Amino acid sequence: MVKHFILEHRNIFVSQATRTFISDAYLIEQDGKKHLADLKALDTLIYALDNRYYQVGQPIGDGYQEGKKIPMPGSDAPAE
Repeated sequence: MVKHFILEHRNIFVSQATRTFISDAYLIEQDGKKHLADLKALDTLIYALDNRYYQVGQPIGDGYQEGKKIPMPGSDAPAE
């Protein structure tokens, strides 16, 4: 365990993963390396602080790219 704290009446544990395992059935080989084929196939469950469980859903954007679509302040043109 890296850190433990209490938020309202909940115990929050923050830790560090030191080892992970995944079945080859979820991997594809691309450019000589193995990659996760489809995150949704893992059927991941997430517990949130609103006391609900969630599943990984549809992708909503590409990392480090979505912000480029937002116009710069004082300009109507998208950020470059």
